[in-house]
Amino acid sequence: MRAFLFLFSILLSVSTLAQTNDSPESNTKVWNEADPLVWGDYWAEPEETLIMAQTRFKIDIFPGNVAVDANDYIQNLDALTVKAVFYKDKSWSLDKQSAQLLYHEQLRFNIAEIYARKIRRRFDQLKQSGEKRFAMFQREYAILWKECLEYQREFEKATEFGNNNLLDQEWNETIQTELLVLKAYQ
Repeated sequence: MRAFLFLFSILLSVSTLAQTNDSPESNTKVWNEADPLVWGDYWAEPEETLIMAQTRFKIDIFPGNVAVDANDYIQNLDALTVKAVFYKDKSWSLDKQSAQLLYHEQLRFNIAEIYARKIRRRFDQLKQSGEKRFAMFQREYAILWKECLEYQREFEKATEFGNNNLLDQEWNETIQTELLVLKAYQ
């Protein structure tokens, strides 16, 4: 029973804020190609730092009511998925006039969607293999989340933190290609 409660609390913490309604009043915005980020989505007060903007996102597990039983088996397994979610109240910008800066921040959110699709693909593979144990899904999620963060760091360094429009455009081509390759997991 103790193991069940521990695993259930982990699942709950991973899916915190997962019950997003994505309405205009909502604190979150789920990635959607037809609904890109706009400066109005950045609600937080800027922090004192050397960067111009902060786009906070997470790849959240949905639905929020997925449960794990005492044998570590996920209940509601067919509904289990992930979404790239932008957090409005944690995202900020010092320059809400810069189209280039917003373009760069959208690329960061697009990278999150690439990894959400990779996680969905991996979850589908696990489901097709008959895997039901939460620990296995959590392990794969953690591996791909770490890769996402590493990709983000590489992107920021390579684009000079959004200060090089030409590099952003080059990266956009790569990002768009990756999104297209993973379109089946949208």
